Amino acid sequence: MKLIKMQKIVKENPIKLSLVLAFQFVIICFMLSPLLLFGGNIGSAFSQRADGSIEDPSKAEIPVFDFSTTNKSIVVLLEFTNRTETQLVSANVTLGLAPTHIGDPPLLRVEVFDSSNKSIQEFNAWHPLWNLVYDSDLAGTESLVILPNATGAFIFPFNPNATSMVVTDLTQVGQQLITVDLKPTIQAFCQQHRDDPDCRDVVIGPTTGGNNISNTLAANP
Repeated sequence: MKLIKMQKIVKENPIKLSLVLAFQFVIICFMLSPLLLFGGNIGSAFSQRADGSIEDPSKAEIPVFDFSTTNKSIVVLLEFTNRTETQLVSANVTLGLAPTHIGDPPLLRVEVFDSSNKSIQEFNAWHPLWNLVYDSDLAGTESLVILPNATGAFIFPFNPNATSMVVTDLTQVGQQLITVDLKPTIQAFCQQHRDDPDCRDVVIGPTTGGNNISNTLAANP
């Protein structure tokens, strides 16, 4: 039956048959291209880097995600008065899981250090001065506007060993904007929550420079 149908197509519309055969040829070439280009290693076709080098997917490192494993977060509010000047508004320990920073653009780099100046947390963050606005044209496009000043919240999982937070502007060739002292904030929290397991090794000192704990994560901007 198929043979008769094909013969009918050949007689009635040879151009249509040529197009069908050409399309099938292109599909076959596309499917066989990994074998031709990579010597039979089909997997290599899907692990080629932008620079042309080949990476074995089975040997690739497993990415480390910053999912929070503690029910407390540190929330730092910073006021950006211009592109180079930043000042601390507040720093609090908040009850609630910190949001993940997976996918945050590399505009700001936030690093958290311990007392030995070892980095214990780091992540990218959106720059508060960068604001995307929709244009009024019918195309629905948007454009970037650099605000004169803005306030940004930087939230990360609570770590009793954290002593400082450094914010660097990656859009200005790694210019360091501010270093925030976290010791008063953590000491103030542990002063009020001495039974918290995370405060077991925290040295309680003067808390005049610290901030009190907030009740919920939603209470912070």
